[in-house]
Amino acid sequence: MEANDMNDPIWVVVNAGGNRRKKEVADCFNAQACLKLTEQRFKDQADILAEGGIPARGPYAQARKRSVGDRIVMLQGGGKIWRAKYGSGELMACGRIRETARPLTAQDIIDFPDQYKLVQYYYPPNKPGNSLVGIVFYSLHRAKQRLPKEDVHVQPRPGNKFIKVGLGHSGYHRLNEWWNENCQELPQ
Repeated sequence: MEANDMNDPIWVVVNAGGNRRKKEVADCFNAQACLKLTEQRFKDQADILAEGGIPARGPYAQARKRSVGDRIVMLQGGGKIWRAKYGSGELMACGRIRETARPLTAQDIIDFPDQYKLVQYYYPPNKPGNSLVGIVFYSLHRAKQRLPKEDVHVQPRPGNKFIKVGLGHSGYHRLNEWWNENCQELPQ
């Protein structure tokens, strides 16, 4: 753990279930989508990003504001009712931003074909805002003990990809403690 980590914000990376259907609900389909997307992003240590409905505030734009070394946690989305079966609504990994967000290339699609296909399936490219335009790289470690999002008072809203939890946030101390317990051996 770095000495300055005690006061550094932690960014919750939201892994939602997509917008494949006309109206998204926190049902079994959504919980399974969240699980598949989160696990693939963890496996790849990368996140293929869409431009979003309002590109200046979309997932790619949010990722471009993050810096190498920023502390992160991966939130597996989905309704709480699906937690026991799929792990929905829990923080499942932690680490840091390894490489800043940049435009998606043809080589990235070759390097991360499974994630690319999953993201295209759950975020159909024919829907507005779903154009895949960027990628960000992580250095993640699977948590020894998952943490329910309610324990850190985080409630993602549509369009949230990165949620800042810093000093002054009611869940910061619990999240900071959890991050340090689960990510202490990761270098910056």
